[in-house]
Amino acid sequence: VMLAFLVTGPMGVLFYNMVPATGPVHIFGQSFPWHPLSTSQAMHLVLETVPFKGAQNAIPSLHMAWVLLAWWNSKGLSRWIRAVALVFVIFTVFATLGIGEHYFVDLVVAFPFALMVQALCLYPLPFKYGERRVAFLFGAFASLAWMALVSFATPFLWISPVIPWALVMATISISSLLMHRLQNAELTNERVRASAVEARHL
Repeated sequence: VMLAFLVTGPMGVLFYNMVPATGPVHIFGQSFPWHPLSTSQAMHLVLETVPFKGAQNAIPSLHMAWVLLAWWNSKGLSRWIRAVALVFVIFTVFATLGIGEHYFVDLVVAFPFALMVQALCLYPLPFKYGERRVAFLFGAFASLAWMALVSFATPFLWISPVIPWALVMATISISSLLMHRLQNAELTNERVRASAVEARHL
């Protein structure tokens, strides 16, 4: 778990440089959050580089990735620890969006990104295990696919509200499901190894 926390930072920097972006508060200034663009204005925006001094570290949200890793890895601990971790997840969503440091899509991409990091760092489970391999590949593909969508295919997302919301729900639910399977595979592998060690001592 600590390895995953450490790797999240450098991996995040690599992704930041693929799609340099900054939160809405840095772009819209005092207009955020009380004077947002209308839907028609947003639909006709042309993506272009905006001169900006400061960190361009919006997508994926590492704030969200770190608290997701904490929450996911609290599985098996006491209920109050799980509750504290979940509260951190919820308030991170409110905080990052509320102060304008992230867009909603940044938080969505944090799900497959965190899954990818967890699978990458789960060295006790051999990579030959399907659960680890699938989790890593889906996490990497979904993260990169979202970054490609927001960079090159925004007109596709404006065809119907159903499209982006369906992608959001699919990304979050599949990432959570694959994390659950990954953790179960890790637990099973630990039990097998413990049984093997026990058998040697008999």
